[in-house]
Amino acid sequence: MLNMNFKVLSNLKHDGNVYSPGDIIDINETEGQNLVDAGVIEEIVERTYEEMSVAELRDVARDKGIDLGKVRRREEIIKLLRGESSESNEGEGEGDEGDEGDEGDEGEASTLEAILEKAEKDLTEEEITILRDAEDLSEEHIRKFENVLEI
Repeated sequence: MLNMNFKVLSNLKHDGNVYSPGDIIDINETEGQNLVDAGVIEEIVERTYEEMSVAELRDVARDKGIDLGKVRRREEIIKLLRGESSESNEGEGEGDEGDEGDEGDEGEASTLEAILEKAEKDLTEEEITILRDAEDLSEEHIRKFENVLEI
């Protein structure tokens, strides 16, 4: 039978062991489901970084003591969380799109504020991704970029 990890929600005595709220236990799926139904434990569902919002990734980084600096892009935050080096640790937007030269770099905004100043037709795919991940857009900006935000 498959064993699973569960988080204890209230005091539990199971198989001669005493568990407190917050403890993680590893028990078989059937026993676990019975305790879930009773409200004593909950299943731990692991989410990948790719499934998390930028705000959730920032929370994970903060909890792990990782300074994101000016990094805003999801891909760069994930690299830092995984301990991979980040070429754009300063938030410059370099690294992922290949080496086409410097001609396009000046036109790319490196911060949300700079992106919000641009016209919708002038946005790069990277900037559209940043807009879509932003959680604090004003109504005005949502209206301005509604076509690329897919609202």
